[in-house]
Amino acid sequence: MNIEQLAIDYLDALLETCLKEHREHINLIERALAGDGDARERFRTFARDVSRQLSGGTVQ
Repeated sequence: MNIEQLAIDYLDALLETCLKEHREHINLIERALAGDGDARERFRTFARDVSRQLSGGTVQ
């Protein structure tokens, strides 16, 4: 396997991970909008964490 193929494989794995996480967030948002109190609280916590990371410059 050459370097180019390794890079392509890594990018594919990264894209799959991003897609999975975005689907989970979209599902959480849809549930929150439908009135699921637990989903609303989980999204609030997620939003606060992201806000803290952005404010502190610790985005990973």
